[in-house]
Amino acid sequence: MIELSLHDVQIISAALLKYRGLDMSHYLDYPLKRSYEKAMEVTGIHDADEVRHRLKHDKNYAEEFLSLIAFGSSEMFRDASFWTYLRDYIMPSLVHQVKEKVRVWFPYVASGDELYSFLIMVHEMGWNNQVETEASVPLKSMIQKVKENAFPQHKLKISMDNYHQYQGRYSLAIYLQQKEGKTFRNPTLIEKVKFSVHPFPLIEPERQYHLILFRNKMIYLNQTMQDRIVSIIHKALYPAGLLAVGVKENMGSYSLLFKPLYREENIFIKI
Repeated sequence: MIELSLHDVQIISAALLKYRGLDMSHYLDYPLKRSYEKAMEVTGIHDADEVRHRLKHDKNYAEEFLSLIAFGSSEMFRDASFWTYLRDYIMPSLVHQVKEKVRVWFPYVASGDELYSFLIMVHEMGWNNQVETEASVPLKSMIQKVKENAFPQHKLKISMDNYHQYQGRYSLAIYLQQKEGKTFRNPTLIEKVKFSVHPFPLIEPERQYHLILFRNKMIYLNQTMQDRIVSIIHKALYPAGLLAVGVKENMGSYSLLFKPLYREENIFIKI
């Protein structure tokens, strides 16, 4: 098991900034350290100086490392009760009230787990023509990874259990395909998603949205960056637009910008 020192973390962070233009200073120390360690375990490079060398000279390694350290959700339909409330109350209300299409934005997509969960929900409820989904990724190369990468086997059972708790209409298996011994998510689900590249931290989008899902991301960020992200999201929402964050994330310091709509699932409405 790899155990990085603070100096090792600083070496890698400096290399990411210098050679790949990625500023990691807005992340909290411990989750950042763990993300580097996990990426090094997967890539088989156990020395921080070697990681620095690879980040500078090896484009393929750099892209793999960057995709591995991207903070994403851990499985599909995580927090099943959230998805149930979104399906049964939030989305029906939006679909009914919004004259045009309901615009939904995922500001930071890494694994695609939350995005695919949402798309499955929209598909099952027959809202494909009434919802417009946009997703932002920190790197252009991650768009194809989200669309085409094999779904990790260690996520399969828990994702199926989550979907069962969510009480989806079918079985999660019908949205998965087997190929050469690997599991892939059905690519037709994601065909109409509009992708954009937004190097993290976020920049203010040109459009506004009715619903923004930014779950389980802010817990990794320092307070300064959390404040910046919340401000950008607030501006990106239509009046009375909705924001969903992770159930363990605290929005109490942003009471002038948002008020709780459903506190149990951390869904907030723009003031």
